[in-house]
Amino acid sequence: MSRTLKRIVLVAVGLVVAVVGATAVWVVFFQEDAPPPPSLDAVDGGTDTTADGDSPEGIWTVVANPDTYGGYRIDETFSGVSTPVEPAVARSGQVTGTVTIEGSTVSAATFSVDLTTLASDPCNVPPGVNLTCDRRDELMKTSGLETNSFPEATFTLTEPIELDPVPDIGAAVEVDAVGTLELHGVTQTVTFPMQARWDGSQLVVVGSLEIALADYAITPPDLPFLSVEDTGTIEVSMILQRP
Repeated sequence: MSRTLKRIVLVAVGLVVAVVGATAVWVVFFQEDAPPPPSLDAVDGGTDTTADGDSPEGIWTVVANPDTYGGYRIDETFSGVSTPVEPAVARSGQVTGTVTIEGSTVSAATFSVDLTTLASDPCNVPPGVNLTCDRRDELMKTSGLETNSFPEATFTLTEPIELDPVPDIGAAVEVDAVGTLELHGVTQTVTFPMQARWDGSQLVVVGSLEIALADYAITPPDLPFLSVEDTGTIEVSMILQRP
């Protein structure tokens, strides 16, 4: 092998090692420590058995709260790196909506998430380093979710939910909320698994819905050395109060 060819081979090998090494450094030092999925256990409602009457009837409105958010969770994989990668999670606290309960029936419900304010969870970096995953959030504005063009995701209940019997204060209930999900300019009928708890002065609702990106005409971002799964999860956690 000539000297020139040897040099070319060495340079090529060096570039491959550098790229793989840089990717490994990103995964090891900048990998996210993803927050857990939403759950009722994660929300301390501070149950008040004397507040707001003895029934959950009425119109409940989503309120701003650290436990109120909507967002997504999706798996990402780095090419050529065996180190497990945490799922990508981004959330927005800008959630609006209402739930109407009449007797033992949830007769209406709708909630919307402002996707333009989605923010990824902090990256897992060495102590003292202030770094967020804002690069992905910027990317979502023009690709993937394309939030510049489709700024909101909205779920609307289309079938009433029967609560039989009416839950006691502090008791968790699981329901399948049938409705429409409008996302990325596409509306689909979905069954959204949700959990709820009436804490007297407030109502806590959480849920996770797995979706196929193709069902909403969402094309995963095409990035070197990074692949994104073609299914993801819509997550919501909401605190609601009556006027």
